[in-house]
Parts: sequence; C-alpha cells; structure tokens
Amino acid sequence: MKDPGKRISSKDVAKLAGVSQSTVSRVFSENSNLISKETRNKVTKAANELGYRPSLIARSLKEKSTKIIGIEINDFKNSYYMKALGMFAETFQERGYNLMIFNVEESENMENKLKKALEYQVAGLIITNAILSDEYLEWCTRYQIPIFMFNRINHEEHKLSSIVCDNYLGGKKIAELLYENGLKKIAYISGNENSSTNKGREAGFSDFLKIKNMSYTKIQGEFSYESGFQSAEKLINSHKNIDSIFCASDSIALGVIDYIKNKTSIRIPEDISVVGFDDIDEAGNINYNLTTYKQPIRELVDYTVKEMVDRIEKKTEKMVNIKLEGELLIRNSCKILNKN
Repeated sequence: MKDPGKRISSKDVAKLAGVSQSTVSRVFSENSNLISKETRNKVTKAANELGYRPSLIARSLKEKSTKIIGIEINDFKNSYYMKALGMFAETFQERGYNLMIFNVEESENMENKLKKALEYQVAGLIITNAILSDEYLEWCTRYQIPIFMFNRINHEEHKLSSIVCDNYLGGKKIAELLYENGLKKIAYISGNENSSTNKGREAGFSDFLKIKNMSYTKIQGEFSYESGFQSAEKLINSHKNIDSIFCASDSIALGVIDYIKNKTSIRIPEDISVVGFDDIDEAGNINYNLTTYKQPIRELVDYTVKEMVDRIEKKTEKMVNIKLEGELLIRNSCKILNKN
C-alpha cells in the first residue's frame, strides 16, 4: 500500500516492476517506443499502483531542455490574441512543448518581466507586444534563446524573427474597397500609435488614397472596444459628413458600430460604412456582420511553431521575417455599389 507521506521515485517503480531504473526513465521519455510493449505495460502498471508521476524538471535537466515556450501577452480582452493563444498551446503540445504565459501590463517594466522567463529556462520566447532594447537582446543571445515576434514587425538590426500578416497590403485593399464603392468622406480610427501593426495598416491605407488624391480624417485610438465607442462619438460629433470609417482592428470597429446603433439614428451601411481588420469571432455575429480583412491566424501560428521548434531542436540561428497575405471579407457593414 502506498505510504501517503513518502515521495515515490522511479527507483520504487523499477523495484515493483522488476526492471532497471533506467528502463523506467525511458518508458516515460520520448524514447518509450524503444521499449517492448510488455515492459511498458509492467512499468505503467507499477507507476499507477504507486501513484508515481515523472518529474518534468528532472527530465529537463537531463535533456538540457525545459520543453517550455514562454509567450508574452498583455491584453487578455483581445479576442485575436486569445484565439492565437489557444492555437499555440494545442500546436506546441503536438510537438512535445508546453506554454508558460507571461502577463505584462502596460505599467510594468516589460524587460524585467521577460527576464523572469530566462530564469525559468524557457526554450524559446514569443513576443506579441514589445519593443526590446539591445541590452535585453544581449541577454537572450547569451542564453541562446530564440525569440519570435508574433504579429509584430521586427527591426532587422535587432536580429529577431518575425511572422506577421501583411498589414500594409490589408490597409491598401480596404482603401481600394472604399474608393471603388464611391465612399470619399473617409475616416481612420487608429490603434496604439507606436504599434507596428497600426503603422503598417495606416501606411497601406494612406498610400492608396494619396494616389487617388484623396485625404482622410484620423482619430487617434487604441486597440480596444472602449476606444472604438469613444472615438466614434468624437468623430461623428465633429465630422457630420463622414460616409465611411476604417478601424485599425475589429475590436475598435465593434465599439464604433455599437455607438452608431445605440446613440445615433445613422444607418449602417446606408449612411455610413464601417470596416475592421482581423476577423475576430464576434465580427461575423449577426449583430455586426462586419466587413473586415481576415488575418491568416492558423498559418501564422503554424509558421511560428515550426520555425521555433526548428531553431531549438536543430540549433540553428536562421532568422525569418515572414509576411502572409490575408483575405478581404465582404459582409453587410460596408456599402457595395455592385453586388453582382
């Protein structure tokens, strides 16, 4: 009978199963297929009887890899990142890795928090919202930690890999959509000003309109529903003739739509068109039917996982900077002149 006060070790399992301690270790490792089925069954039966669970810490010390990927998240209200987080967890687990989430609030020192990741000896880091200093990058180089910027553009001098949606192309296609459907009194509600995603989307949007000798009204916002609601109030009260609004994210767009529907008599899309970016799950809800630019989130996650695991297991220093094209989804929030 198991002694509740005793910590069960692989040595105890080996004794009960009648095998060596190294055999027990192999049964609970990635090399378990090298052990016969009969022996594996004996070991797992003994382990279950004793209540033994292998130590991941001990295994990581032996294999010199924690099999843990750190991921920095600072906005748990953002549907896009929550969806990506679920995909990362599932896909990394399929490759034998687990996630450790580092929640970094805007008021916190990003790099001090991320240095904790190095103390946990993570095998790699995924950054979703950060501008990293040369000092921090030196830290990572010293510890040979691969870092990937997810959905963020990396400056080449920082020698970081980045995997992003082509935000410039998305912004350009949205401007083209508005132009082709006769919408000329255009507004842009931006996301966080220093964000590379916001800069890319606005640059593509702005460059297309410049070619057509068109201007637009800009409201500085943030990537949130609340910002969209407040920005819509500010925009509509100060610019009565606006006929279309491009929002830097779907979260902003949902706030804009709710303000217009609940606080004004303006009709969408008859009087004003609203377009977003991302295609979060709520965008397709019947209450919004938001026209948006869909990010290829599945492909972005898969690329990141593949490149990260390759860097870790093949011990390469290959840097990648990948841009993937998204898809313009036409729903009911934008006026379309020719629906045929």
